[in-house]
Formats: sequence, structure tokens, C-alpha cells
Amino acid sequence: MSEMTWPMPLVELTDGYIVMREPVDDDADALTAVAQDEQSQKYTKVPADYTHEMAVDYMRSRAADPGTVMWAIEFSEAPGRYAGNLEIRLVSEISRTVSLAFTTAPWARRKGLMTHSANLALQHAFDNGARRVEVATLASNTASRMLLQNLGFVLEGIVQKGREHKGSMVDVAVFSRGRDTEAGIDASAARAGE
Repeated sequence: MSEMTWPMPLVELTDGYIVMREPVDDDADALTAVAQDEQSQKYTKVPADYTHEMAVDYMRSRAADPGTVMWAIEFSEAPGRYAGNLEIRLVSEISRTVSLAFTTAPWARRKGLMTHSANLALQHAFDNGARRVEVATLASNTASRMLLQNLGFVLEGIVQKGREHKGSMVDVAVFSRGRDTEAGIDASAARAGE
């Protein structure tokens, strides 16, 4: 595919273990609880006084944003229970580059939710013509860094003091994965060496 479809279609994605669906206003209470969680506060820009109204506004603004496609995530065995969200954000249509952003509810952590979700999102992005997927996370966020490495993302580097975070400048780890990259190895380069 030589072009990328943008905006990418917001369709339900599932692998039998998780379901990624369009967010609904009923997710706002759960999103508010996630935003107030200690880990979310530590690694996201969400304000400590995050409210239900802010969650509704956030979901609606994401739905209206032509540069973002956002899914709510739930386990197949617990339909209707918000377990997190994942966004694909447009970086560049010309280079066919998108980025991922994600959050997991505390009760859903360490159950493979984001591994399954990110794999589905990657496949969806590549199926719709993306050539490159990027993720920038706080360098101190070891859980996200491990997830990305396990998904075959390559650490491109650490941008020192690359982002303002709650009043301080912090280091940012930049990861990427290309359409032809599998488990951190560029498949085209591997074929060229055969």
C-alpha cells in the first residue's frame, strides 16, 4: 500500500481475549478512576483533580479530533467494563507515521491487556498503510518500556530533558516499529544479508 488511510477507521478490534471499541460516556467514571491512580499520575500529564466532566470532555474531544483515533478496551470476559484506552495519533501523512498512546486501569495491569491491544492497533495501523509507529514515553516508565520492547519496538534513543512533566523537564525514551520490523529486526535488512 503506497498511501495511508487517514483518519483510520474506528472499528471494533478483537482477538478473542480483548475488545477495542469506541469509547462511550459511560466509560467516564472508570476513566476518571484510572486518571487519579498513582501510576497514571506519575507518568501522564493528567491533573490530580481530574473529574468525571474532564473525562467526558476528553473522550468527546478525541472523537472530534481528526488527528486521533481512540478506543476503549475491555476484556472479552468482562464486556462493558472499561480496562483502559489506546490512541493512534497522526504524526505525518507524508511519511505515513503514527504514534501510540495508552493507559491501563490498575485492576487490568499485568494481565496482557496492553500487549493484546497494542498488537491489534499495530496490525490495524499497518493494514491502513502506516509505515512507521512511534511511541515516546517517560524514560522512567519501565513498564511501558518493557511492553514496547516485548512488542518488537526499537529504542531509538533517550531525549534528555525532552518533555515538561508536571513542572519539571524529564527524559523521554523514543521507540519505533516499522511495517517490516519484527521483534526489533528490520526484515528487509535481514533479507538483504541472506
